[in-house]
Amino acid sequence: MANYSEVKSEKGKRQVVHDNFIYHSDGQGSLSSYWRCEKRGLCKGRGVIDMATNIFTQTKPHSHAVEAEKIERKRTVDHLKEAVKEDTIRPLQST
Repeated sequence: MANYSEVKSEKGKRQVVHDNFIYHSDGQGSLSSYWRCEKRGLCKGRGVIDMATNIFTQTKPHSHAVEAEKIERKRTVDHLKEAVKEDTIRPLQST
């Protein structure tokens, strides 16, 4: 079972969330995918996902605090966007 979750960036790209840190894709190998902290330039946090086990391992530590509130906002926005795509949210009817 995976020890990470996924969210979408503002541009709709896949991001990985692990231990309340957000990662962007940083390359793909045949057996692993590589991830870097979204605060590129400020933080050297990195990780790798083993494709065989689907397990995320942090390979370099972060230099900033966790971002639990930002992650929750991203998940809410992702949920709302999916609901709109599925047309499950109806506009308010004026009377």
